[in-house]
Amino acid sequence: MTLDMFLKGLENEASRHEAMGATAKIADVLRTIAVDLRQVTLEGARPPRTEDRLLDVPTVAKRMGVEPRYVYDHHHEWAFTRRVGKKLRFSEHGLDEWIKRGS
Repeated sequence: MTLDMFLKGLENEASRHEAMGATAKIADVLRTIAVDLRQVTLEGARPPRTEDRLLDVPTVAKRMGVEPRYVYDHHHEWAFTRRVGKKLRFSEHGLDEWIKRGS
């Protein structure tokens, strides 16, 4: 279920409760939740990432500002490390998030 579908469902529920003669408070609460969720989504929205590239050791070292040896020595500490056969590769999205956090 997408957020948009969920929000539409809340609005439908609010309308249904009103039609049944339920107190206005139930419908108001459902609509308030929908408005709040839309606001949170709009404020925190980021463009969706559609593709994640796997980076090699020299590229990761350059982005991190370290020597390749450091990457080899510490790769086991990072959740964004991948093995492709005998080679080490690193999720670009994972590395970007790690750098952004300052970890």
